[in-house]
Amino acid sequence: MEGKNRESFNIDIVAQGRSLKAQEGQVMHGVIAASEEDIDLNVYVQSEQRGECMAYFFIEIEDGAPVTFQVVCNFRGPIVLCHQPLVDFGLVKVNTLEQYQMEIENTSPIPAQVLIKNSLNKNLGFDNMMSTEQAAGHVAQDSTAVSLIYDRPNTTKKGNQITVDQCVMVLKPHEKQRVRVSLKSARPETVEEYFEIMVEDGLSQFFQVHSEVQRPHVALNRAVVDLGRIYAGVTEYINPQSKH
Repeated sequence: MEGKNRESFNIDIVAQGRSLKAQEGQVMHGVIAASEEDIDLNVYVQSEQRGECMAYFFIEIEDGAPVTFQVVCNFRGPIVLCHQPLVDFGLVKVNTLEQYQMEIENTSPIPAQVLIKNSLNKNLGFDNMMSTEQAAGHVAQDSTAVSLIYDRPNTTKKGNQITVDQCVMVLKPHEKQRVRVSLKSARPETVEEYFEIMVEDGLSQFFQVHSEVQRPHVALNRAVVDLGRIYAGVTEYINPQSKH
């Protein structure tokens, strides 16, 4: 028996206690005794890449017709779900700090490494991410290294800051994890930012952060308070009424 497969796809077949990969030239010779109706073929597969993999095997039978068979596998990475795709802080007053709890879940039976970043940052990934402490020396030499810092606050167009308390984590199989998103407001703005939850060897998830940051507004219902004629010794009272 012999076979061919893609380089990224590792496959082995064990029959009668012997491994096909361990044989020279990956050709295995065996004999089915007259008393045996069949033999078991144990197939073991592994791949470092996602996607469909195929392998072809050829069984040559002495004085008989050959037999061929195919092994097909579809390898998948971990599956992570974001249960709150919209983080809505609503109406927020300037110079305040608001927080929101969201939850992400690893629904697969394998660990999942997660990286949360602003979706506009196309430079940051698993292979080049740095903490603020690690990036101190790099930023001094190359200012573009700032985009590779995963734990820095995300600044909006008007200078408001969005912070995620856990940007990098490893979720155990079927584990749920709470993530705190904070909004530190400084100026009036309609905040609308999109974040990507990157999953190593898996598909990304996305969530939106939205808020209306405003200053308090107070106005009087009357621009002029006309008390008219007032007699000496008489106290007049009028409420101009303020409106928020």
